[in-house]
Amino acid sequence: MTYLEGYSIVDGSVVDADGHIQDAMIIRVTPCKTADGKTFQAYKLAQKNGKLIDARFRKDCENVPTFPDAKGDYILVLGDVKPSVDKNNLYPKAYIKFVVGVIPMTQGFRTDITLI
Repeated sequence: MTYLEGYSIVDGSVVDADGHIQDAMIIRVTPCKTADGKTFQAYKLAQKNGKLIDARFRKDCENVPTFPDAKGDYILVLGDVKPSVDKNNLYPKAYIKFVVGVIPMTQGFRTDITLI
């Protein structure tokens, strides 16, 4: 997986090379295995209150990041397109349509500015 170049975290926000603040979210990646032995990755997004909700990438999502055997938290840079949240089920799910890229998680990222 390649990380975004030219992006940095300034005052708790993700900033591109031109100095523009970008929308970003924290995504948690967890590798899983089915009973058949097939492997896949489960994604969770952090909400403003710190709770995690399930996340899915839509089929028409551009630039879907790959996390080969990676486990942990990352910063997902979204650009101008926010994910849609389906609250019709018992547990809500976020559907991500567009991703600019991924930045490794650092301590300086503010979680209250992100998210849904």
